[in-house]
Amino acid sequence: MLTKRTRPYWTQILHRDDGTIGAQHQTITEILDGDTILPGASISEPLPISGQDLDQVLGAATVAALAQVEALKASLTQCQAQLDQTNAALADAAQTLAEQRTQLEAAAGLATQQAQTIGALQATIAALQQLDKQAAPESE
Repeated sequence: MLTKRTRPYWTQILHRDDGTIGAQHQTITEILDGDTILPGASISEPLPISGQDLDQVLGAATVAALAQVEALKASLTQCQAQLDQTNAALADAAQTLAEQRTQLEAAAGLATQQAQTIGALQATIAALQQLDKQAAPESE
């Protein structure tokens, strides 16, 4: 659904040498499709505003700024919660990886021991076979 929105766009305050204040204000008119701002916004010509109107304009700007601050705080809180969840998940994953590394290192150590044992057994078998060959001619 298309909607038209006019909101404050720009306010300029001039402080004159004599201490008086002058101000101008512009609005922007936008067409929205839901929350999406469509291209083609129009900006009004600068309009002079009096002191009393300036209070009203600045009050509206302050209210809008405070609403935006609250929305950003809520978004920040949500992002912080997501970051905390992600950090917790990463800590869990790091712990799991550390445990798996320990298991792999233990398995690698066992494999090294087994290889050394096999090597020692092969050397013993070779030595026994050599002794057997040497002893065989004496039997004949």
